[in-house]
Amino acid sequence: MSHQFSQIKLSLITFTLIFGSVVVNSSMDMHAPVLPEIGAFFNTTEILTQWTVSSFFLGTAIAALFYGPLADCYGRKRLLLIGISFFACASIWCAVAHDIYELIIARFFQGVGGVSSSVIWLTIIKDIFKGKDSVRTLNVFNITISISLSAAPIVGSIVADYFGWRGIFAVLSILGILQVILIMLIIPETLKHKEQQAVSVFRAFTHYKVLFSNRVFLIFALLNGMIHGLHVAQIPLFSIHFQEVMNMSRESFALYQFIPTFFYAIAAAFVRQYVKDNGLYSTIRIGMCLILGYVVSLLIVQGLFSDSVNWMVLTYCIYTVCCPFIATVVTTKAMEIFHTMGGTSSSAVTSIRQLMASFITFSAAAFYNQTFQSIAIVLIAYVALIIVAFLTHRKEIEAQ
Repeated sequence: MSHQFSQIKLSLITFTLIFGSVVVNSSMDMHAPVLPEIGAFFNTTEILTQWTVSSFFLGTAIAALFYGPLADCYGRKRLLLIGISFFACASIWCAVAHDIYELIIARFFQGVGGVSSSVIWLTIIKDIFKGKDSVRTLNVFNITISISLSAAPIVGSIVADYFGWRGIFAVLSILGILQVILIMLIIPETLKHKEQQAVSVFRAFTHYKVLFSNRVFLIFALLNGMIHGLHVAQIPLFSIHFQEVMNMSRESFALYQFIPTFFYAIAAAFVRQYVKDNGLYSTIRIGMCLILGYVVSLLIVQGLFSDSVNWMVLTYCIYTVCCPFIATVVTTKAMEIFHTMGGTSSSAVTSIRQLMASFITFSAAAFYNQTFQSIAIVLIAYVALIIVAFLTHRKEIEAQ
C-alpha cells in the first residue's frame, strides 16, 4: 500500500471512489423495474425499451477509450470532474425525454459521462495500491458494484412509486452533482507531475496499438467483458420476463433481484482470502469450474422448471458466485501487463467490458421471445465462448 497518504485520507479517497462507483453502476439498471412502464408510456417495443440499457453501455464503451489516455496526459481529477459533470447533465436530459428515441440518445450520453468514473477509479487504485493490496481493493469495488447493480432496482422501484420513472433519472442527476462536490473536496491528483509532462496525447493513443496487439491482454479483457456482460444482461431480461410474462409486481421483481447480491458477497469475501493463500491462477480455475455448474443449472431449469421464478433466480445466484472468481483476477492481470500505461490500460479494459455488455444485452433482447428457453440459449452460448477462450489460452494465462 502507498505511504503517500494517511490512513484517514486513504479511507476518504476509497469512500469517494466507491460512492462514485455506486452512482454510476446504479444508473445502469436503476430503471430496470420500470422498463415495462417506459415501454407502455412511449407505446414502443420491448427491443427499443431494452435499448435504453444497451445504449448506455455503448456510450461507455466508446468514451472509455478517451478518458484513460487523456487522464495520463492531463491528470485523473480533471477528467473525472468533466466526466461526472457530463453524467449529471445527461441524467437531467433522461428525466425530461419526450420519446423513446430521445431517451435512448440521452442514455448514450449518460454512459459517455459516467464511464469516466469506471476508468479513472481503476487507474487511481493502480496509482495508490500495489500487488495483492490492489487485488483486495479491487475486490471491494467489485462487491460494491454487484451490490449497487442488485440494490439499484429496489431503489428505482421505491423512487418510481413516489415520482414515476422520470424521478429515477432526477435522483441520479442529484447524486451526480453530489459526486462532483466530493471529487473536488477529497480526490487528490495521483498522476505524478513528471509522468504527466512526459506523455503526449498522440503517444497515449498509440499505446492502444501495443495493448490490442498483445494476445494475453486481449484474452483477459475479453473474459472480463463477457463475465460482466452476462451479469448485467440478465437484469433487463428478467425484468421484462418476470413482470410481463409471469405477472410479477415491480416491487417483487426488485426484491428478487437483490437475492443474488448475498451470494456474490459471500463468494467475494471468500475470493479475497483465497487469492491471498492460493494465488490468482488457482482462483480463476475455481471460477471456471463454477461456471460449468451454472451451465448445468440453466439446462435443468429451462427443461424442467421454466415456469418457476425461484429456480430462475437460483441460476442467476450461481452465476453471481462465479463472477468474483474470474472478474477480479482477469482485471488485475490485464492491468499489470502494461503497468506503465495505467490510464490507457484502464480505458481499454473498461471499453471492452462495456462493449461486450452492450452487445450481449442487445443480442439477448433481440433473441428473446417471451420464454425462459430463449434467455437460457443466449446465456449458454456466451458461457461456452468464455470456457473455450480459457481452455484454448490456458497456458498463456497460467504463465502470467
